Amino acid sequence: MNQKKTGLSLLWAIGNFTVLLGAFLKIQHFPNAGLILTIGMLLALGFIVYALTEIYQSTRINRADKIMWTMLLVLSSGIGGIVYLANSRKQIV
Repeated sequence: MNQKKTGLSLLWAIGNFTVLLGAFLKIQHFPNAGLILTIGMLLALGFIVYALTEIYQSTRINRADKIMWTMLLVLSSGIGGIVYLANSRKQIV
């Protein structure tokens, strides 16, 4: 279980860092910045899918909470990821 938590946290951190780095490089007009940004977005999407899989497989929370987590992670994966990993994952999984 601890390895899953570390893997999910690492996926979130690397994904968000890569998105920020790609956006910064894109603003500075560096070559291949779009590729880095795309890789970061795919990593962030991987985090969202993995987290939502955990949420929807959980029997500890009701349907309304699952919908709330879906909206939070899809609309704001950075902040939603922090809240999910730091606080709420213990209650859900």
